[in-house]
This record gives sequence, C-alpha cells and structure tokens, in this order.
Amino acid sequence: MRWSYRRKGGAADVAASEDDEPRARNRVSATVSVLLAIVLVAAGAGGAFLYIKARMPRSFVSSLQTETVTVEASTFDDSHMVTVTVPQSTHQSVVSPVTGTVTRLDCAVGGQVASGSACLSVDETPVLMLYMSVPPYRAIAPNATGHDVQALNSELRRLGYGAPDSSTMTWDTITAYNALAASVGSPQLTQDTGWTLDPSMFAWLPQESVTISSTALTYGGQAVQGQELFATSIPPTSVVFSRTLSAGSLAAGDRIVTIGGATYTIPDGQTTITDPAVVNAVLGSSEYAAALSSSDPTATSVQVSYTWKLAAPLAVTSVPPASLYDVEGSSGCVVSDGSPRAVSIVASQLGRTMVTVDDGGAISSVDVLPSSAKACR
Repeated sequence: MRWSYRRKGGAADVAASEDDEPRARNRVSATVSVLLAIVLVAAGAGGAFLYIKARMPRSFVSSLQTETVTVEASTFDDSHMVTVTVPQSTHQSVVSPVTGTVTRLDCAVGGQVASGSACLSVDETPVLMLYMSVPPYRAIAPNATGHDVQALNSELRRLGYGAPDSSTMTWDTITAYNALAASVGSPQLTQDTGWTLDPSMFAWLPQESVTISSTALTYGGQAVQGQELFATSIPPTSVVFSRTLSAGSLAAGDRIVTIGGATYTIPDGQTTITDPAVVNAVLGSSEYAAALSSSDPTATSVQVSYTWKLAAPLAVTSVPPASLYDVEGSSGCVVSDGSPRAVSIVASQLGRTMVTVDDGGAISSVDVLPSSAKACR
C-alpha cells in the first residue's frame, strides 16, 4: 500500500512507503531500551549506596558527629636535643717589646699565659704580659686621657691594684702599675722616664688569658722588637643555641640545658650565649671534644648537641585536634561542659594536642567536632 501526505499550505509532498514503518518501530524500541538501562543503573547505584551505608563502621559514622570525650591533665617539659654552634678558636700573635737574648723561657706550646705574668726574660729582664682592651699605640704620660688609659686602669683594677676608675693617667695609676711590675721583676715607671709608660715596657696580650698554639722562641735565641714571641689560640667567648625544630616550635619559657652532668639556665628567646659558665662548660664537654676532633680543620665553627627542657614544666591538657576551632597561630577554642573555653596550643604529640587553659582553670572533657560552638574570645 502506498500513501501520500500533503503538508497544508506546503509546496512539496512528503511521501513514505510501507517499508519505512518497521524502521520507525525499531527506533522506538532502541529508545526504550536505553531508558530502561539508565533506570537500572540508577537503581543499582542507589542500592549500592544503601548497602555501603549499612556496612559503614560505627566509628566512622560517629566521627562525623559531635561527641564528648574525657581529657586528662599532665605536665610537659618540652624536652629536645638542641644544636649548639661553637666558633673555632682564633689565632693572634704576641710580639716582643724589646730586642735581646732569651735568657728564660717558660712559654711552651699548649701552655696558658695570663695577664700580669712573665713567662720569659730577655737579657735577664722579665717581660711583663699585660692585657688591655685597647692595644697600646703610644707612650702614656701623667695626666694623659683616652680609651687606652681607661683600658690600662681597668686591667690594673681587675688584677687587684688600686688604679682609678677613670680615663686619666694619675699618680694612682703609676703606683698601681709599679706594684704590678715589681711583682714579676719587670721595669717600673721612674722620674728618669718622666713617669711615662712606654709600649716597650710590656708585651700586649689580646685577652686576659691566652693559650700558646705555636712559638719559634728558643732558650738562648734572639727576641726581636716587633716580631712574634708566640702565637695564641683564643677560645670563643660565645656560643649559639638553635631554637629551630624540624617540626613544630619550642614552648615559650626559660630552658635548662644539661652539659657534662651539670645544668645551666638559658633565658627564654636568647640564642647567643656569652655567660662564661655556659661557654666554658661547652668547651670542656666530651661532646665538644668529639665534634672538634672530627671536624674539618678549615671550618669556622663546629656543632654539638645537648639535651634541654623547660625550666618550669607546663600544666597541660591533651585534647583531640578535632575539638579545637577558631585556631589562629597558637590560640584556639574548645567546648567543655557546654561552654566555650579559650586555650593556647603548646605542642602536638602522638595525635593529641597539648593546650593550656587561658583562664588558668581546668577542663575534664571537650566536645569533638562541636557543631554550634560559640566564640571563646
């Protein structure tokens, strides 16, 4: 059978044969099949979701809900290994103030030479060793003033002599110097010299005490004015404590470091330590000796480690990290007994966060994942 259809008002006829009818039915069947497949997939996904939800562990479900947990108070000393950087000793020459024959020599390598002593004699005259914070560069006459005179008076007083606390060369300065010179047998200031202290009357030391690292002097050899008597090894006067951790940060507060079985207090925030007790303890420790023996000879410093901790341990409460909210830096909030409490974060260990309560009170429980927590500050 053939049929024809003319579109109303159209200019062309649209014709179809009976052969087109099965094709139309096939297209409808394919469309229905696709729709059925989509429905089945959706139903399967929904069933899988219901199955998975039914199989979800209670611990996981509960972790997404607010719950209250009990917390415990403890003390925290923030014990860590601390790295201490120690500068290498510096070397400096001590030069001869006079020329002559060495008639006495007690300046051995490794030996200590202190200000106010005389470890050698030239032409049978002891050579006074004297430290001044300002190197001598001129003859100091009576009534002279300056930083070098102040340094001279300061050292004479440190050695126990009655020099004035001033920057002027007075009769008390002259008397104090002559008493020191007489104690070792070196030349004194006299009227013949105008009571003037000349740099040729003593050998200047760069520190109050030095260690001899090398010397070319020999008994009976020649000392030459301006040339080296011996080289000194000047130990460092400060050490640097690192306050950087590989993870986290140090708790605030003074700390106690243990060196050689003794403890020393390091003030909060300080890194460069000049306290002679601490510096000498580091330099005399077995840890420093081991680090020094294995260090590069050309290195300018060595590093050594000790244990330190808070001088006053903190009273802390360990809370789950999920109980904290409104965290900014080391400040945060928790909900305890239904009330928001301001806390300060001290440290984190083993999945717990240690906090102190800002109002000084105590907390025995906190809400985990608080859903409607209010501001605590």
